[in-house]
Amino acid sequence: MSDECWNELVGDIVQDNDDLSEYLIEILADRDDIVAVKYWMAQLDRPYYALPAWVQKYIHIKQNSELKAIPRTQVTKENSPIDYYKIPLENNEIIFIDSMSTYERLLDRLFKNNNEEIFIGFDCEWKPLFNYTSTSKQRISVMQIALPNEIFLLDLLHFFHTCDPETIQQRLAHRLFDDDQVTLLCYGFKTDAAMLSASYPIFNRALLSGKTLLDLSLVQHELLAAKRDIFPYATTNNNISSKDKGLSEFVRLCFGKPLNKSEQCSNWERRPLRNAQMLYAANDAYCLVEIYKFLSNNLQSTDYLNSFRGKKPKKLDSTIAREIDENFQDTPNNNNNNINQSQTSNDVNHTSNEIIRPYQIKFVVDNMLHGLGKELRVTGCDTVILGDDDPHTDAIRYARAENRIILSRGAPYNLLRSHTVEGRCWQPPLNVPAKEQRAAVLKHFNVKILPEDIFSRCTLCNGGDFAIVDGRDMRLLWCKINNYLIKDLEPDLINYKPEMIDIDRMTLYNENVPLVLTGLTLKNYRSYEEFYVCRQCGRVYWQGTHWRRRLNRNISLTENESTQDNDDDNKNNDDDDDDDGIVFYDAESTM
Repeated sequence: MSDECWNELVGDIVQDNDDLSEYLIEILADRDDIVAVKYWMAQLDRPYYALPAWVQKYIHIKQNSELKAIPRTQVTKENSPIDYYKIPLENNEIIFIDSMSTYERLLDRLFKNNNEEIFIGFDCEWKPLFNYTSTSKQRISVMQIALPNEIFLLDLLHFFHTCDPETIQQRLAHRLFDDDQVTLLCYGFKTDAAMLSASYPIFNRALLSGKTLLDLSLVQHELLAAKRDIFPYATTNNNISSKDKGLSEFVRLCFGKPLNKSEQCSNWERRPLRNAQMLYAANDAYCLVEIYKFLSNNLQSTDYLNSFRGKKPKKLDSTIAREIDENFQDTPNNNNNNINQSQTSNDVNHTSNEIIRPYQIKFVVDNMLHGLGKELRVTGCDTVILGDDDPHTDAIRYARAENRIILSRGAPYNLLRSHTVEGRCWQPPLNVPAKEQRAAVLKHFNVKILPEDIFSRCTLCNGGDFAIVDGRDMRLLWCKINNYLIKDLEPDLINYKPEMIDIDRMTLYNENVPLVLTGLTLKNYRSYEEFYVCRQCGRVYWQGTHWRRRLNRNISLTENESTQDNDDDNKNNDDDDDDDGIVFYDAESTM
């Protein structure tokens, strides 16, 4: 970090805070840095007589020093001079956009040849957050857009947000992230995307498309993993190679010189930007254009690079949606597409008041409501549960392809609701147990549950097709899995031929799904005459000793009856639950 960066960030933290200002000067005095003490006394307007006595004494002892109160940058020398990468452009080819005239110049360059392929280097900068408070919020300050002969630094913080969203902001978002003619060269885009989404939601739809992206960090990782011999500076002195990481290392591999990252942790919200900040921002974006040229010239075909176009970093979509949720769910938006949580229980109307059964309705639950999804499966509702790594937008795909109702929460709910027809996306109550959420869902959609619906679906895979297996078949399978000899435990079954299970293959006959049998013990594996095998995932279920009690409890909850008695029952039967732990499901399941 450069001294300018350090001074900016520290000054921003301690300004207007007398206690922190005094503490900073005390720390510097304790470290015997008289130059810094005098510098910050001047910057923070802290007179000598207002300082603690021991600091006054320290300054008095140093009075004869020839050093004056000058900025640290004037006396600090580089520890070791390094020849850094520099862009082959002049300063006047770096344009800072903080007015409509300069912004129109950017749009003119971006849309000049609308039908020709265009390559753009892209990066974003924001101020690091040190003094976090409940009202603190990080936001992107500068967006870098590098073209072959010009680099534009767009002031998002002080200019872009004042532009008209529909005619100006959305046009840029579409061009950068959702245009077939554009290849957006980026590096480690996941972090930039999350910050961009959290700072400026106008980019959300275009970001979720991401068809223009070519993340060079993915290319770098694959080339190095494959040990492709295309980098002329793959071996160099240890002092450099050991320090450079990420993009700086990629630049060094290609051009022999690393990036200067000393301005990375700058105060990017301060205006005007310093010249060193301008050069740093320009370098970070333009080097991506240069790297792409280098790779294009040194690889046999550009087809390899093009194979990365549109390939988004892992978890990008879910990261965007998560950032939306974290930054906006507590701040209701007046936009029509953003619904206040207190309104959601009433603003999605039923298409009919007719009572329906579980087999007549299908849900897709996003990855923040896993517990609710499993509870709905317990009652027999066909419910897809998105995985932890699945983007929230997959819910839209399931909803459209399979006529499912989306269940979501927070800001992802707002995003998903804007892509579905009225009544097909609903937000269950927040901050309540999954069973109560399930009861609210069933009541809202007027779903009636009967005893035969309970446990009619596999809670793990959502399968609804079970094979009923004779207990003798399962006893033989249990012996094989646990390495017991049939003659020792089940002598009466030595000549028994299983009706449903291929014991050697551990599958159902004529099926290839391996059976998953866990939870049975030597004590209880003979206790059940029938087992139920999910044909889709192979999980084995059985009716445990508490099945009837829990069956009644599930029906009670779906009818919104009081659960106090059941709660008391839970408390009085903890040992039973732990001992059984199965209740019509295997020990690895959760219900």
